Amino acid sequence: MQRQGLSSSSWRLRRLYLSNLYLDDNFTEHVSSGCQNLEDLELKGCRCTFHEISSHSLKNKNCEFSKLSAITSPALKSLVIESYSYEGLYSQLVIITAPAVAYLLLYVEAWHFKVLGEDPVTFPNFRNLTTLFLGYCDLSDNFKTLEYFLKNSRDLERLTLRCCKFSEDLKKKKAKSKRASSSQCLNLVDVQCENLKHIEIIYKDDDVRQLVELLLSISANLPKNNIKLTKVE
Repeated sequence: MQRQGLSSSSWRLRRLYLSNLYLDDNFTEHVSSGCQNLEDLELKGCRCTFHEISSHSLKNKNCEFSKLSAITSPALKSLVIESYSYEGLYSQLVIITAPAVAYLLLYVEAWHFKVLGEDPVTFPNFRNLTTLFLGYCDLSDNFKTLEYFLKNSRDLERLTLRCCKFSEDLKKKKAKSKRASSSQCLNLVDVQCENLKHIEIIYKDDDVRQLVELLLSISANLPKNNIKLTKVE
């Protein structure tokens, strides 16, 4: 997107939908400085190579990207991220600063993307998050990423895990022990998602038993919850 002067009407823009464009860091500079009232941003089929986007007014964001490393928006309520393999996205660290977010959908390739790293200290507290959708995310870290989300999203009501990547050596563990101990994988004693009503696990392979056992082991902390399993081809 070429840098051009912005008219005064840009300041009044509230909704922006862009399709099939190339967007670089100049675009996010325009959003931050020239779109002070922008609330809804949707980038469909765009090749986004910008590294960071910041907005004090943005409430909804839907994007596909290749190099994004930071999203900062204190007003953001809905965030949808879809990541595809452009050039060299294999271990992308994305820092999300959005304390007001209530709906978070991460639809990413497991081998391309790690959410906020592995340090629980840097993991944000999603106080308003009620709906979380993780698609093709990497949970082969003994479900640590899931643990951080559950511990930092106390008002979560709905959780969907679609075709996520689980432990690669699960079959090896089964050979050594007939029953894996989920309680040894994570320390979820202090998880208190009292409002969590529905967990849906959409899977392809029969490797979700460990995850189901884990969730059942903390069911006492999820008094309103039910678990739905859906197998897809």
